[in-house]
Amino acid sequence: QFKRWYVQAGTPTVDVSESYDAGTQTYQLSFKQHCKPTPNQPKKLPFVIPVKMALLESNGNEIAIQCDGNFNASTSVLLLTEESTIVSFTGISQKPVASLFRDFSAPVNVNMNYSDEDQILLATKDGNAFNRYNAMQSLYIDVLSVLVKNIQSDIPKSVDTLVLATLEDSGLSNAITSYMVSLPSFAVLRSMFAPVDARALTAAREKLQTHIAKQFESHWQGLAHSLASAQPYEFNAEEAGRRSLHGKALNYWVKAGSLEAITYAEALYRAADNQSDRLNGIGAVLNSEDSERAEKLLAHFYRQWHQDTQMVETWLTLNASQDRFDHKQAAELMTHEAFDFTNPNKVRSVLGVFASNFEAFHAGSDENYQFIAEQIVKLDKINPQIAARFTKILESWRSFTDDRGIPMKKALEYIISTESLSSDVTELVQNALS
Repeated sequence: QFKRWYVQAGTPTVDVSESYDAGTQTYQLSFKQHCKPTPNQPKKLPFVIPVKMALLESNGNEIAIQCDGNFNASTSVLLLTEESTIVSFTGISQKPVASLFRDFSAPVNVNMNYSDEDQILLATKDGNAFNRYNAMQSLYIDVLSVLVKNIQSDIPKSVDTLVLATLEDSGLSNAITSYMVSLPSFAVLRSMFAPVDARALTAAREKLQTHIAKQFESHWQGLAHSLASAQPYEFNAEEAGRRSLHGKALNYWVKAGSLEAITYAEALYRAADNQSDRLNGIGAVLNSEDSERAEKLLAHFYRQWHQDTQMVETWLTLNASQDRFDHKQAAELMTHEAFDFTNPNKVRSVLGVFASNFEAFHAGSDENYQFIAEQIVKLDKINPQIAARFTKILESWRSFTDDRGIPMKKALEYIISTESLSSDVTELVQNALS
């Protein structure tokens, strides 16, 4: 049965519901797994799904588990093998909070309607770092879903409660804290909001990010200073975590609108003896409103590293990852002496990064899609395999609302109307349109 993970396409979804009977002190979890139909596989058979879990009291302590399910006490794993599984837990004196799929025990989508109180408990007191992070991400996604529908909605107090609890928890490592305060990426959010209204989603994420930045500006400022280090660069987990949180704090501090933060970011870039600090510094400036300073630092970066191939590719990436980037700037960047259309790494550094820059590419001009289509046609004559990979940028047109989806579809139609296309590109575009 486990082999079904290899032969059945798609990601399973597990729907979870709960009930508690105080009279019998019994808690019950109901699991239902399903997987969407895919070509040639309309019906999927049940997967083997391991659920590493715990039941938590209101103070976060774990409850000893006694149940009638296929549960391994030594590994804390409940095994699901049927389409529907109901498990009863006995000797439960108060309604618990289920901490499920700890440590990402199975690559599945999970639907469980936690109350706000339960979600806060998981995000602040769960002993499993992955589930604390996951609960925090779920809260962000819930807030963003409201803002996408109505950008005028208020940010709930629960966001402030959880961010503050995270920042003040001395038991968390810098690395975990950095992940906890990071909003879900657009790559993650796209799968949560189909069909995707790109402009609404970008506005929603911007509002939430700006709120967190301004609400905790003094915390970000304090972290940026306290996490700075004058010691020589070291490559280890602890230092990597410090640099990660340092960069995250600096970006939030800049996002709060502080001129002092932008000056600090520039100083970090210029004084850096390692790439992480260098990119933390220049990245924060590039995402600020100070476009003049951003251009100055990009020019300095290129002068300093123009003879290093990998650093030149990084410079191209920095340009294309800016929020303000568009097809006109991409076309201009591709005329620079550093760019070579026959070099796949440099093409990916500009076109690939631009296309994955959700805010610039999807929330911007319709012409961004036509520009990419024209580059795919041009690239197809040089490197059909790379051109085929870039068509994947447009193949998800159906997952967007019409204001984005229709221009993406037109770009695909432009590609397929071109004569002498390679079979690689032709097949992928035809599949995307059919």
